[in-house]
Amino acid sequence: MMKRIGIAGALLVVAFAMSAIGAQVASAALGCYLVSQFVNELKAGNWTDGTCTVEATRRLTTKWVKVKELLFKTTGNLWCAQLDEENTEGFFTEGNCRTENTVANAKLWTEVKVLPDISITLGSYPLHLNYLSNTVATALETTGGAELTGRGLHVLYLTGELTSLGTFRAIFLKVEKNREPCFNQGLEANGEVLTEGSFHLVYTSLPGSSQGLQIGILYLVKELNGANGIQCRRAGIEVKVKGSVIGSINTLPEGEGERIGQKSVLSGTLGKQSIRAYWNDAGVGLLAQLLSSVGAGFLEFNEVVEGEPEATALNGAMYEITTI
Repeated sequence: MMKRIGIAGALLVVAFAMSAIGAQVASAALGCYLVSQFVNELKAGNWTDGTCTVEATRRLTTKWVKVKELLFKTTGNLWCAQLDEENTEGFFTEGNCRTENTVANAKLWTEVKVLPDISITLGSYPLHLNYLSNTVATALETTGGAELTGRGLHVLYLTGELTSLGTFRAIFLKVEKNREPCFNQGLEANGEVLTEGSFHLVYTSLPGSSQGLQIGILYLVKELNGANGIQCRRAGIEVKVKGSVIGSINTLPEGEGERIGQKSVLSGTLGKQSIRAYWNDAGVGLLAQLLSSVGAGFLEFNEVVEGEPEATALNGAMYEITTI
């Protein structure tokens, strides 16, 4: 089913073992997918065979298809797909792929979207989402507990086009270790730590699994090291951070597509985030890890933000995220 989701959600407590990923890869192709591009509600890319290079005369008239197999990636998050032959045409009028639309002589190959897309419904790109609190509690934790704690957080998300990609910039305020201030920008007394990087929308669980379809934000963190490493000077410690971390995005209630913002939760324990496994655009199961070094070698850490922070779209913009 095609679903629309708020972008600024964060972690759900949905953990599953990497041993289950192999089984889910096999079922990832079979399902209901959104056709990649329409022109005046007519799909121009119905293909004569599985190479997806020779266009068929008959165009698709619906946006959703039931896929038997994802054949290969064409570009970005788009894949050449073979439709489900058990349905004579495999073309559907709705995102749940239940109401079939008979399209005579259409071929069984087309191009579909695999990763989610962020789309503006009111306003224009770039899309900015902003969260600011001077009081929310934050922590960077390992198996032994909190290594760094903070009070206050400012996050800005930015996406510049119809895509599954974007950038983020997060400033953690009043960061300290054992009540001694830590920082990597501004004055030591400010205790400000800047992290930034890119984010990718990914699937953290697929249709047909026990969790159902779940979507997340994979944050790829620009390494904090050397000149931009976190300095805790009074404690005589430099903290280094690298790697990636996942926050989930909650689906909207049925019938709701547009959002201006979304409450979120970022959680973890004993050095591990609540969600670590995800799928890339090639359908491969991978593991996100946030690594940090506090005066020694790198170990896996987790990041925690108190409560349910809510990021809001700026300039009155509204947006949707479309999934399989």
